[in-house]
Amino acid sequence: MDLLKAIIDHNEEVQSDLLCVVVPEWNNAKIYYKPSINLKAHERIEDLKNKGKVAEALASALIIRALDQDGNRLLKNSDKHTLTTQANTEVVLRVVGVMSKEDDDFDLEETKKNSEEIVV
Repeated sequence: MDLLKAIIDHNEEVQSDLLCVVVPEWNNAKIYYKPSINLKAHERIEDLKNKGKVAEALASALIIRALDQDGNRLLKNSDKHTLTTQANTEVVLRVVGVMSKEDDDFDLEETKKNSEEIVV
């Protein structure tokens, strides 16, 4: 097996299951997301953060990651302005934080086993 195929196969395996976060402040909205994002999406978010555009980076992360139960995007790029000016910062931070959790203490398999949904 060549390396590129192994990389792609691993990504497909990791991305096969959607996780769910429930946001009480947003009428108990169920937002599904994949456990990781691709390099290009990560670069867009990091580029905004490095330019000091933290609000735009958070909004972009939510736009990129928020999916419905079928894996379709819930938000559009054109929603970024509304998110950066009208969404509650603490709630967005919390939701994006759960979706982006990459700490060593976060165990994806354990999370999937213990709960179908993460309430934040």
